[in-house]
Amino acid sequence: MNLQQLLKIFGIGTAICGSAWPVHAVLLESFELPPLADPLHVPANPPYAGIAQSSQAGVTDGSYSMRVDFTDGTFSWLYIAAPSKENSFYQAYGKWFNHNKIKLDVHRPPLDFGWNFALAMALNNNGGWRQYEFLTNWPWLNPGESSTQTLEWDYSAIRATNAPGGNWLQLALAPRGMQGGTVYIDNVRFTDAVSPLGYVFPAENLQGWGSQSWGTALAAAYWDSVDAGNEAGSGSLYCFCDFENAATNQTAVFQVWNVGLDTAEYGKLVFDVKVDGNTSNPSAAGDYGSVQVVLRGNDINWNPLATFPVPASAAAEFVHFELPLYQPLPRDMAGINLIFGGTNLLGPINYYVDNLLFLTETNAPVLAWDPALPGLELSAAAGTPDQRQSIRTISGNYNWTTAGGPVTYAMTINEGLPAQAVGMMAYLHLIGTDNPDPGPAADWDEANGLFLEIQQQANGQCNAALLFKTNAPAGNGNRYTPEGLLTVLSNVPMVGTWSLTLNQANFSLNAPGGAHAAGTIGAAVASQFAGQVFACFGVQPNTSDNLGRYVNLAHVQISGAAATLDEDFTHQNALNAAALVVRATNPDGIQMRPMDVIYRFSWATPPYAYGLQSAAAVNGPWTSPGLPTLAAGSRGIIFLPSTALPAAEAGFFRLEKR
Repeated sequence: MNLQQLLKIFGIGTAICGSAWPVHAVLLESFELPPLADPLHVPANPPYAGIAQSSQAGVTDGSYSMRVDFTDGTFSWLYIAAPSKENSFYQAYGKWFNHNKIKLDVHRPPLDFGWNFALAMALNNNGGWRQYEFLTNWPWLNPGESSTQTLEWDYSAIRATNAPGGNWLQLALAPRGMQGGTVYIDNVRFTDAVSPLGYVFPAENLQGWGSQSWGTALAAAYWDSVDAGNEAGSGSLYCFCDFENAATNQTAVFQVWNVGLDTAEYGKLVFDVKVDGNTSNPSAAGDYGSVQVVLRGNDINWNPLATFPVPASAAAEFVHFELPLYQPLPRDMAGINLIFGGTNLLGPINYYVDNLLFLTETNAPVLAWDPALPGLELSAAAGTPDQRQSIRTISGNYNWTTAGGPVTYAMTINEGLPAQAVGMMAYLHLIGTDNPDPGPAADWDEANGLFLEIQQQANGQCNAALLFKTNAPAGNGNRYTPEGLLTVLSNVPMVGTWSLTLNQANFSLNAPGGAHAAGTIGAAVASQFAGQVFACFGVQPNTSDNLGRYVNLAHVQISGAAATLDEDFTHQNALNAAALVVRATNPDGIQMRPMDVIYRFSWATPPYAYGLQSAAAVNGPWTSPGLPTLAAGSRGIIFLPSTALPAAEAGFFRLEKR
């Protein structure tokens, strides 16, 4: 099966779009940002005569549109290109290849003379200029008349002749008018459904994949006729990995560049792996090591998604892997790495890889409904089990060892975790460091820490452990050893107020429900916290099954230290930036709920492909409640206030495909 066949099989219909710009559209340019907003850095492609940022247009969504003035039938041009082109600002290649149609809004203001107007659009990419298309050609306006319209260009024929991959795009807008005139252009966007994109390795085609030399094992890439779907004329990527002569850290790396993909438009990545049993040696554990998937951004940044074990059964058949694409991830991907390896491999292992595909979620998502309380939601919205989603004190003036008496650190949880969220934890970390701005993983990065970890159990209760480490930057030190364990409280509720009181080398821990523990951390440990101490309040999922789960904080307090903290999130519309700062792997997962919230609606990826509708009766009429959709990882979230109920204390809700 080739890629074009795949796109036809998985293609879905055009999304419904009105004349006004819909919030779910994939926006390419709203003219709110450079180049027009920054006249010192306007792209150097001439002529740019008569083009400016404007707030006067009838099509303006937000604050600005683009104003184009012209005096005759000569085209005025605006070029939009991706960052690899000089003087350009846009990451566009992956967007245009993922779609087939582009729309924009045009307003022609009234003038005191009759006039006509033409607007053309063209695409230019690595293959050169592809097409000139007149979106409108010489319609006439009488003196004093105005018009506002949405124009669409179907460029599917151009797309069909281009292979995926590339790192730049030029999109040319070319307005003109024989008598001169002015037009305003806004909201250049893609509105049709996203197509699957990926690698199916058709006949004798590696689709740009190759081996990389920075793994420790000798590696080579070949095309092979073995195909996961037994498709005639199709095959797979054959990855030769000589682990027998590799270093202890045995890795073999395979890579493809010029992907040009916007991951926000996709719900998951899938692929199939099989082992060539005739030429491969299992590990001492009987498996075939593991494969890690890494996405590379335009700045070649490193985004490991997951590491999958390759089981013994892979020698007999393809094993299918799937992983959700939680944001933030590259919005204009430069490449993908597949890293095979392990630490106990005994010889060569050769892998077949097939059907590596970025997919949208084609099944209608389930609308999840939960009662909700006001507060600060901490959601595991990133893509890795070890993510930290937290808020942190903005200063380090919360040291207990320099206080004149006891210091109490407290947090109140008003929505905890279900029993199914086994292993996920809420935490309070006290970080001792000279670093003025500890990051999300400060518990690992910084040298000294005192950690209250509240971990969900299968019985619906939780276990809480108080741990410490000292002199261990970039590591856990003795944190998870008997030496680093101070106390444990078992089978206690998560919801309620947790407080930790420290008085020099002594501690007192109080849990919801009345559980209590006290003891000493030792003078030698306390001495390591003589400088700055930051307090972090957060969650960590710890397993892939807990991605997307959340805890809601009602209150955090610190008393007795040089600085005090008293934040009641149930009576706040925003985080107090003078006291607290978000430090999270994905900041989108830290959301302040409305004070009058009563319900939390959520659904699976992609967040903006669906909209919430409500009705007073099951047979309608159905309308949008007009509430903002938040994206937390792969889920869309809407917090419903009591004022948005379609009927008194009742209502019906559904999702509509946009």
